Amino acid sequence: MSLSLSFIAALSNPAGAEVTGFTGATFDPPPTSDVDIPGAVNSKLDSNLNITNTTVLKSFTTKFGTVDTLAGAVSVENITTDPPANDPYPGMIRNFWPINGSPIIGGDSLVGLDVSRGVDNALTADVFFGNTLKDDGAPGSANDIFITAHFGVDSIRVFPLDSKGNLIGDFELAINSGVGGFISDPKYGIFVPTDLGDWGNTDTDLVIEVGATDGSVFDDIKLAGVAFDLSDFHGTGKLTDVAGLRILATDVNNSSGSVDLAKVGYNTAAVAVPEPTSPLAFYGFASVLLLGYRVAASPGMTALKSQSSSPVEGIDE
Repeated sequence: MSLSLSFIAALSNPAGAEVTGFTGATFDPPPTSDVDIPGAVNSKLDSNLNITNTTVLKSFTTKFGTVDTLAGAVSVENITTDPPANDPYPGMIRNFWPINGSPIIGGDSLVGLDVSRGVDNALTADVFFGNTLKDDGAPGSANDIFITAHFGVDSIRVFPLDSKGNLIGDFELAINSGVGGFISDPKYGIFVPTDLGDWGNTDTDLVIEVGATDGSVFDDIKLAGVAFDLSDFHGTGKLTDVAGLRILATDVNNSSGSVDLAKVGYNTAAVAVPEPTSPLAFYGFASVLLLGYRVAASPGMTALKSQSSSPVEGIDE
């Protein structure tokens, strides 16, 4: 009997490797073939699949492997945005939503795992997970936290928050765009990033509306993503009790100082398991373990084990 491949991979890739761009992702439902929306900004036919309705991120892949135990934010606070000069609703949060879906206004558009919705031109956002992450995160590399956004041409700084929304020490992390910005391509449209920097491309495009209450239609908007570990944060001392993140857009490299933010989420394998808080809870936990031992050691269970020849699910022989 041998160790599972995923366990071996976790041992060979210890946490804290580097900020890492997505190389792929899976969605539910799967994206459709490319569509062409006459009159839409950036309307072009290309080989990328299109997201046109509510679409949940099921997994992401980086050079270190695939993570499919994902959860999204449960609440978002302190959002500020930078609307364009001609915006008819300058005091409102600008959102984006799928062309075949209905808008979700404000910070609620960042909750969950629906990558077709989010906040346009975000300057700041405090995002909360509803769970506290383990100090050492999940086994493996670049898989504790992930962020998706448009294009991969925006730079952000990320600060860990505790459950009360307080910054944790002086810890922070930079996620930077490349230096090339956009080019216009006759096949792929006017928004073609030349250098993603820390971000990675999912080879999937969004067909969305963007606005405060009603929107303009944009086609072939590239969906980018990045993943990292808690140990990638730089700061003094030990980082503990992370329950959320503060996202701050910056103008590093080619970034315009705002970010089209879709989702901020985490790997559920990185969630801290609370210890028993009372003697009663401890004895209850111990009783469950004792009962499991007695059942496993009973003659009937021994007989069942001796009759079974199939491997245990999840362990490679």
